[in-house]
Formats: sequence, C-alpha cells, structure tokens
Amino acid sequence: MAKIKRKAKHTKRDNPIARKASQAAKDDRKDENTRTNKILPLLEKLNGGKAADKCTAIGMITAMVEDPKLRQMLLKESLIQTVIDKLLPDESEEVVMESYGLLRNLVVEEGYDVAVFMFRKNVIKIASDSLEKIVTTCHNIGSGSQQIPKGDQFTLLCEFAENILSLLTNMGVTSDDIFDAISASPAGVQTVAALLELRKSKAELNPKFPPAVLSAAFEYLYTFSESNPSFYKTIPFDYKIYLEDTTLPIAAQVFVWGLHYNICVESQGVGSKARDASLSEILSRLLIIFNSNSAFADLQAKLEAGSKDGTVVATDKKDMDAIEARSIVNALQVILELITDIAEQVTWAGMSEEPEDVDEEMEVDIPQDIDFGHGDKNGAEGTAATSTINVLLNEASAVIEKALTYAPLESRAMAALNNLAWTMASHEPTKNSDQWQGAAQQLWNNVFPMLEKFEGELAIDSLTSAVGVLWAVAAALDSKIDSLSVAQSDFILAQIERVTKATETLTADEIADYHQRAVALVGLLAMATGKTGSQESIALVEKVAEYLLQLLEALPQTQNQVALQAVDKIFDIFGDKYPYDEPVFVNKGYLQRLEPLLPKVRHMAKKINKKQNPSLREDADAASQNLMRFIKYKADGN
Repeated sequence: MAKIKRKAKHTKRDNPIARKASQAAKDDRKDENTRTNKILPLLEKLNGGKAADKCTAIGMITAMVEDPKLRQMLLKESLIQTVIDKLLPDESEEVVMESYGLLRNLVVEEGYDVAVFMFRKNVIKIASDSLEKIVTTCHNIGSGSQQIPKGDQFTLLCEFAENILSLLTNMGVTSDDIFDAISASPAGVQTVAALLELRKSKAELNPKFPPAVLSAAFEYLYTFSESNPSFYKTIPFDYKIYLEDTTLPIAAQVFVWGLHYNICVESQGVGSKARDASLSEILSRLLIIFNSNSAFADLQAKLEAGSKDGTVVATDKKDMDAIEARSIVNALQVILELITDIAEQVTWAGMSEEPEDVDEEMEVDIPQDIDFGHGDKNGAEGTAATSTINVLLNEASAVIEKALTYAPLESRAMAALNNLAWTMASHEPTKNSDQWQGAAQQLWNNVFPMLEKFEGELAIDSLTSAVGVLWAVAAALDSKIDSLSVAQSDFILAQIERVTKATETLTADEIADYHQRAVALVGLLAMATGKTGSQESIALVEKVAEYLLQLLEALPQTQNQVALQAVDKIFDIFGDKYPYDEPVFVNKGYLQRLEPLLPKVRHMAKKINKKQNPSLREDADAASQNLMRFIKYKADGN
C-alpha cells in the first residue's frame, strides 16, 4: 500500500504568509552592495558594543533570514559561528534569548545542514546548560527563595525557554542522531516540568504565561516521545491532567493529545480494544479542536493584517492576532498529520496485511481492494468496524475535505486523504458495500482534476498523495469507474514524463515517491480499460505495458521502488486471461522480452543492502522470485 508515514517526512510546516524573495535579493548585481552596506555592519554589531545594539542587530538579522537570498549571504559570512562564539556566552540574558531565537529560525528555514552544523558545534550541550539555569530559576521562584519576576522579566524568562525548546525541537526532527542526542538529555523535560509546576503553584503567574512557551513545551514532549518510550517514561508529571485543560492555547492542546497518541501507540497492543478506544478518543478530540478553529477566512485575514516587514515582536493587536492565527494554522496542520498517522496505524480484526495471491502457482502480490467514503453516519453499523474506523469514515473525512479548501493545509489534507483511502482497503465488512463504491466514484471525480493543479504549482507532496488516492480508488472500482477514459491514462503517462524530468526543482526521492504511485495507477487504469476489449483500450494496454518494460530494461538507472512497481503491474495486467492478452502479450512477444530482464531484476535485488533497507530488499527478492514463476506460468500457455 502507499500510505504515508509521519516520521518519514520531516518537512517543516507551511508558513501561511511566507514572504517571497524580494527582487532586490534576486538581483545578483546588488549582492555586493547589500553585503557591504547592510550585512557586514550588522554582523559587526554582533561582535561587540552595547547589549541593546546587539539585540537590535539580532532582530534585524532574524527578519532578514526569512529571505532565502539574504539568508544564504548571511550564512556565508559565518553567521552561525558568530552567534555561537560571541552571543550565546554574552552576559545579557536578552541577547542570549534573542540569539537562540535566531538559531531556531535558521534551522526552521534551512533544516538538516544547519542542524548538523550546530550539532557538531555542541549547541545541544550549550542549550541544555541554559535550560538548567531556567529550571533553577523556576524552582527558586516556586520555593519563594527568589521573588516573582515582574513585567518584562517574567516574559523574558518564558521567551528564553520557548526559544531553546523550539530550537531543540526543530533540530531533533532533522536527523535520528540529533533526535537521540536531544532526547537523551534530561534538561528539556525538566524545563517543561518546572514551567508547568510554576504555572500551577503560582496562581498569579498563570495568566501571564505567554501561549507560545506553553505550546513550545508540549511540542517538545510530543516530538521526542514519538517511538521513544525511554523518553516519555522520564516525564516527571501526569501529562493526562492537561488533556482536558482548555485554558491551554490551541497549539498546546493539540500537542498534549499528540503526546497521548504517541504513548498509546507504543504502550497498547496492536489491534487491542484498549488501543482502539484510545485512538478513537484522540481522533474525536482532535476533530473537535479542528472544527472549533476552522474559520479559514478569518484566520487568513488576521495573518495578512499583521506586520509585513518581518517583525518578530508583536507591537499591536493586529500583530498579536496574526501571531495567534499562525499558531492556530500550525496546530491545524499538526492535527492533519496526526489524522494521517492514525489512518496509518489503525488495525482491526480481519485486516489482511498481505493480499491474496492471483494463482496458486504464482506468488504474485497484487493490491488489495480499496474502498473509501463518508457521509452516511450509519454506513458501518452492524459490521465489525472499530470505533476508530467509524470516526475516520464519518467525521475525519469531512474535516479533510474542508482542509483541502485552505491552501496552507492542502498538502497535509491530501496526505491524510491518501492514508484514509488506503485504510479503507482492508476494512473487510464494508469494502464492497454500495456506500463505499459510490463514495469512491465521487472521490475519483473530485481528485483527478487536482493532478493538473498540483503539477502546475510544483506541489509535489500534494500531487504524490493525490495519485495515491486515485490508485486506491482505481483498485477498489476496478473497471467500474464511471468516468474512466483512455485520455486519463494518456494524461498520467504524459505527466510521468514531465515530473521525472524535473530534476532541477525536485529531489530524487520526491520523484521516486511520485513515480512509484503513478506507475501503479496507470497500470491499473490500463487493465481496467483493456477489459472492454475495444481497439482503443487494447492500444492503451500496449502503450502502458511497453512503458513498464522500458523501465525494467533501463535498470539499473530506474529507481528500485519504481522498478518493483513496474514488475508488480506486469503481473497484474497479464496475470489472467483478458481480451488484450493475446494481441498484446502473445503477439508482441513480451515473454521473450521478459526473460532477459530476470537477471536484471535479480541483480537489482542483490545490490540493495539488507541492513540499510531490509524491507526493500525483501520486496526485491520476492519480485525476482515472482518474475521467475510468472515467466514459467506464461510459458505454460496461461
């Protein structure tokens, strides 16, 4: 199946009001002028002078790093090294606080490379030492040995903690090594516990806690608790008391439920009633939060009304509203990520992990039947469906459709829709019902037009997920897609050619993820269309089959997962006697073309490292064995 895993995609969340690179920053002729008159003077201020001047310079640089061109120019001038060497050891707490915020923003924008550089420069240890000072301060305030900070002093303490926790969170999602190093340090968990204890024990401080620090605290726990029992077992307080705390900011509420989800997935047995009850409750609460904060037009208006100059400090109500709106949009994105993951994780009695074989003589894997739908609240009554499945079908699907109407949520929503469609593939009691068959038809009609839109926008994640949804629907409906046409298959083939050539704008992994799904989709469409036996449909089967053979003939240049999908689709298309089998497979001599491809597929399998990619190697070994059996099967006249 083509489900999307949460941890496999450490992508930053979309910025709903991300600024485009300015024309001045794009103009190479002005680079040197910008460097001399703007960048170098600011960097000079970081090396010495008054704390106020340093803070002003940091604020201006923080605004500048939003611009990709200016950010690269700053990085070339050793900005990060300067911050580490000159600012993090500074005597001014405000300078240090602002510096952590700058480093956080750089990691958010640049990701892995910057995070690894900071990791190697011992930033995690430096940040942990700073967090220990925050913990000590919180404990002293709580015990009464230190006066409660007044006004800006308390805000500074909270922003200090927020910037460091969010820096570590954003570093942690870029690399397993960094993730493990941060989660192994007790400083982060102790800081979260100290802040929450202070919030609880000093009632007068409760309303003064900035929402951002509470959101950052719970995001830290949520992020590092994923598949990490050794981390969440160190949490020294009962996090469940915060599940019902509606005084928390929206983002913090989402992260608390996300933390709860991570712990339930690890601690409760797969397929158990306890796990199903937990997942159902978590999903229901997340959907309530989403629906209560999904006035997209109002959110966007607040975002656009905020400062446009990159200001990071709110100066009036419009800026405060914009900051809150951005936090809510981020929270809605996290909810969609969790829906996506729940649809990936949920299992139930009767679910088949592996599809049935086509023939007793051939161990050939084909996709399971897939169904998807929502709308009829009673559709799953009287079945063995779990409560989680019911919530996914009857409530989550409507939320996903709603999210698809708002651009900042579109990519996550399509990923969630992809996983939800594939989850329905294995729901035995209802997958062949009229309800799901009708819903799948509507889903096909709604999603197919999005392919051209996503391609035009170079929205590769959304495009890949959309193709995955259509793959699920095509497998579910087989040849019963009402609006199926040869033109649709031709469109997919042409789009494959365009996307696979976009090597300057897309990564190899992005192209492979899309290509694998598109090959599966066009293969199913060719088979479904070809069953009619018309000359046009037989010509389409030949065109698609020729493409699949060319992919295998191009090994080892063809990416492994794409080649495996091509093998699988050849099995699907020609594994049985259909009207096109003789005019295409027999008359075009495909058996003779397949025989010399077997060594290529075997060689591909042997080149895959068992330790690095055990699942891919297993699939490749199976594909080579199945291809050998398939060749014998067809040679025997089948």
